[in-house]
Formats: sequence, structure tokens, C-alpha cells
Amino acid sequence: MRLIGIAGTSGSGKDSLGDYLEERLGGSLFCPKITLSDLLRVKGDGVYPSMPDDELETLANNRRRTQGYDTLAREAVQWAQVRGRPMLVITSIRHPAEASYVLQYPTQDSRDLIWVDGPFDFRYARRASRVHQPGRPVPTYAQCKAQEERQFCGEGPFINLGKVRALVPPENHIWHDRPEKSLLYAQLDKIVARLGYTYVQECSFFKNSNSY
Repeated sequence: MRLIGIAGTSGSGKDSLGDYLEERLGGSLFCPKITLSDLLRVKGDGVYPSMPDDELETLANNRRRTQGYDTLAREAVQWAQVRGRPMLVITSIRHPAEASYVLQYPTQDSRDLIWVDGPFDFRYARRASRVHQPGRPVPTYAQCKAQEERQFCGEGPFINLGKVRALVPPENHIWHDRPEKSLLYAQLDKIVARLGYTYVQECSFFKNSNSY
């Protein structure tokens, strides 16, 4: 199974890139996208996104503390393996152990890690403009700033985006500072081509919308 990990800061476009890759590489039956934070929100047969960010972060920290720092990445891979998926895109990688799990996946030519980032003000505007669910309020600018500063220096089970970023080769870094989706996807296309992936179909949602 080929494995692609996407890490980055909040609001930088991780899930946008993951959705794009899922569709371009064959769809959910061939190359599904799994967002690690969604694994924490699964209840029964559905995903329930109405959970405050700080509560979700606490849940993730406790899961890592009790089940291993790379537990969410392992769970995502196991889900795909059981279902016989030949490829998998994992987004929302926030802990260095999760990033290392992707990079140490069995064979060297079967795993890749991508980092996406952008100016804080641009990313906060993207977060604030999203449609938010009841029970998941939009954090204030100051709250987001403090949260991100904390997430760049965590130790133990806590998020450390600084260490995750350091594990990603510079040529796999994407800078997202413009509203046009085409510019974001164009950077990804170059990385994907260099890594040897071949797109198998057009991206329908990209055709329908080219901006946020």
C-alpha cells in the first residue's frame, strides 16, 4: 500500500489537498483520505464533528498517552489495510511520531510526507469563514494564535508541529497564501509528479470551484 501523509498548520489547506488527492488518485475505494482528528470523533457508524477544538486536542493527547504516540496513524493504516485499499492519504498529522510512522512505513518507495503552511492571518480568515457546526465554536484570533504557539513546542503526547515540519523534506513544502485553489493544487501537482504518482481522473470539485 502506498501512503501519503499531509501535515501542516490549522487552516493551511491540509484537507483540501487530501480531498484533491483522493479524487485524482482514484476515489475513496482506491485511495481514501483519512483525517486523523476524525478518528477521535467516530461514534458508531458516523463522524460527529461538533466537538470544540480544545476538547478534541485533549482527547488526542490522552489517546497518545495511553495507546502510543503514533496510535492515530497506525489506526488509519490498519483501517485501509483491512479494506484492501492500495493507497491511503492521511491528513492532520500533528505529532512527530505520526509523521515518523508515515516515513518509516515498510518500503521506502511507498510513503511520502508533505507539509503545507501559510501566513497566520490568511489561515485564520479561512478558518473563520468556514461553516461551523453547533458545539464547535470559532476560536478568536487570540485563541488561535496562542493555540498555534503551544502546538509548535509540545513534548511527550502533545502536538509539536515544529518537529513534524522538520521531518518533511524542503522540496515537499507547500506555501498557501492566495485564495485561488488552482495555485494550491498546482504546487501539489509538481510534488506528486516528482514522487512518481499518476493521476487517473479529473477533479470534479476543482472544476466547480476555484476559490474559497
